[in-house]
Order: sequence, then structure tokens, then C-alpha cells
Amino acid sequence: MPRIVALRFGQVNCYLLRKGGHSLLVDCAPPGYERRLVRALHSEGLAPEAIELLVLTHAHADHSGTAEYLRQHHGVPIALHFEDVTKPRPLRTRGIAGQMLLTASKAVIGAQQRIEPDYTLEDGLRLDIYGIPAEIVHLPGHTAGSVGLLLEDGRLLCGDALMNFKAPSLCHIAEDFDAARASLERLMGMDITTVYPGHGRPFALSALLHDRTEQPVPTV
Repeated sequence: MPRIVALRFGQVNCYLLRKGGHSLLVDCAPPGYERRLVRALHSEGLAPEAIELLVLTHAHADHSGTAEYLRQHHGVPIALHFEDVTKPRPLRTRGIAGQMLLTASKAVIGAQQRIEPDYTLEDGLRLDIYGIPAEIVHLPGHTAGSVGLLLEDGRLLCGDALMNFKAPSLCHIAEDFDAARASLERLMGMDITTVYPGHGRPFALSALLHDRTEQPVPTV
């Protein structure tokens, strides 16, 4: 199975997947972290040019802000779900945590540029051609085009569909909370062991069973 290496930039996680001579990057650093990202890759003994594909779990700039840099300067192709190619839709929040997160991230998300991917992602797409036995799982809610990457041993890299700040939870900010909850229900029916979120430490999916209480409120 692939080895997962967490690369953390502030409160944001991206993940390097390595198996044999193959390397994929799932999400990348926020804008302004280009040099730190390259240094982090070099510390793993990997030149940026060796990344075969950058898989973006969604288009928010805290997870995609260095994508264009990787493509232009190091030739890394970008993959993104087609629903996130267009400009992000308005976000809603749930609870105090959601309001705080949106306030903290609004400047980055608001400065986001449209991403034109080299490849578009869709539910069920296999990544074996890149040497990584995994498939794309569409998880709409946080954004319409949010996706996870599910490895064959049950490890899930989920972007911001699920989070783990003070505790594992459904996303605190989303375009559509009904869709986010439906995505969680779908995940509960799958054979998933460990979740690797875009924010916070890995956790067992079972920790989310009772996280369905707080209702969303509109953003101002």
C-alpha cells in the first residue's frame, strides 16, 4: 500500500502518496508557501518534477494556492472535479467554529483564481495508472466538486469534507450542508478505516457518528 506523508502548512494539510517509484500529491499549500512546499518535498527526497499528478480535493485557495506554481515551474499536472472549475459558490457556516473558520479563511478564499485542470475528476475514477491503487469518491457539500481519495486498505484522504480541529466533525463551512451530510452518510456505508482530513490529525470514521446536530446559518 502507498505510504502517506502529511505536509502541514499552517492549519492546512496536504498529503504526499508514495509507492515504489510513484508519487502523487493530494492538495497543496496556500498561496505564498511555494518555497516551503518545495523544501518539504526535498526533505522527503523528492523533486517537485517527480510528482506525477496533483489531485485537488476542492478548489479553495488554502488547498490549491500553489497549484499553478507547481504546474508552471515544475510541470506538475493538476486534477480537479469539474464542479469546482467554476468560481466558488457562497459558503454557509454551522456553529461558532464555522463562523470563526470562515472569518479566518475568507481573505484566502476570496482571492482565489479560477483553476483550469489538466484532468477532470469524477466519482469512481481509478488512479492505478499513476501507480497508486486508489479511487476518487465524490463528496459534495463543502463545495460541489469536493472529492476524497480512497485507498484500497480503507484509508481516506477527504480534503475539507470532514475536519478535526478540537474533535472529528463534519465540515464547519459548506456550500450545501444537506449535501455534506449526505456525503457523510455515504461514507458511513463504506469500508473506511482512517480519515486523513485537510485540517487536523487523522481519525477513525466512527468518531463522526453523532456529529449531526448543529444547523447551518447564512453568511453575512
